[in-house]
Amino acid sequence: MVGSSYNLIHATDARQSDAHRQMESCGLWRYCFSGKKRYWLLPNIFLHKFGAPAVILLIILRLLAPMPSYGYVLEGPHILDIMISNFKAAKTLRVQQKTVVWQVGISQKLVELDETLSFIYPGQFRSDARYEDTNRIFVVSHGHALTVVDEKIVSKKEGRYDKYKDPLLYFTRTKMLKALLSLGVDIGITSLGRFDDKVAYVIGANYPDTSVSQLWVDKESFLPLRLLVVNKRRGVANEFSKIEFIYKNWQKFKKFWYPMLIETYHNHKLIRRMNVRNVKVNESFSKDLMNLRRLSTLYSEERKQPVSPPSDEIDEMQQVIDEFKKKFEP
Repeated sequence: MVGSSYNLIHATDARQSDAHRQMESCGLWRYCFSGKKRYWLLPNIFLHKFGAPAVILLIILRLLAPMPSYGYVLEGPHILDIMISNFKAAKTLRVQQKTVVWQVGISQKLVELDETLSFIYPGQFRSDARYEDTNRIFVVSHGHALTVVDEKIVSKKEGRYDKYKDPLLYFTRTKMLKALLSLGVDIGITSLGRFDDKVAYVIGANYPDTSVSQLWVDKESFLPLRLLVVNKRRGVANEFSKIEFIYKNWQKFKKFWYPMLIETYHNHKLIRRMNVRNVKVNESFSKDLMNLRRLSTLYSEERKQPVSPPSDEIDEMQQVIDEFKKKFEP
């Protein structure tokens, strides 16, 4: 026991450390350890000045104060390293899926198409989409992009709606960091949040802030749950638009994880859903599929009148739809 100049008050282990840090900063508390039990020491001068009831009330108020409920939060690069480790088993990937696109701004299905995705890790991607007699090829290879519609090159830029692939493609820390930074995700900020009844790490924002770009990673599985891309609308002050990619129904294929459902939202409205039908890991296919130089020689550029860039994401998505559906309409 400590001498008579101190009284001992036992506090719960779950909350005392936070309380101690705050009270110690005021110079009012000291503590000692006895085995696994921790005790607070109250100087007699403090008790004599304020009285025991005041001290007890102070302790109760501190214990009832809001406290972090999830504990220690990992740093962004560490979270990404663990997340990437879930995908190390694959060198290539082939995904077959059914993609449904809704008209932007209304809940009307515009087109349903068959799509094949090809991945060569850690930075090459190709999408082959087909609807009736119309074909669209989209390729990204080491930071460069190419879009071909019916054997005509229509774009050499990557659209914002193609960014859903980023957490599923860049499986090195350097490439993943570069991809997220290009989307405006601040890797130096992490917090804990809840999404679809799952606790997740939020990289890029302090939960529940959704005004900035952020990546959500499941706290238990370290699989991506959500990528939110926030952009300032061109020509409109203090207005922002949000593109959100949701990754659901993760399944394991030969030690490799992949989401069987990917949804895209624009300002909380569903505009695209990808339903995966088949996944093949480490399937052999020609690297020429991703060779942009070769593809540029195979397909000619479409001759068209210069057009102004899309004013916002709605126009961009509509532009993609218009390019792809040239032969959809009767």
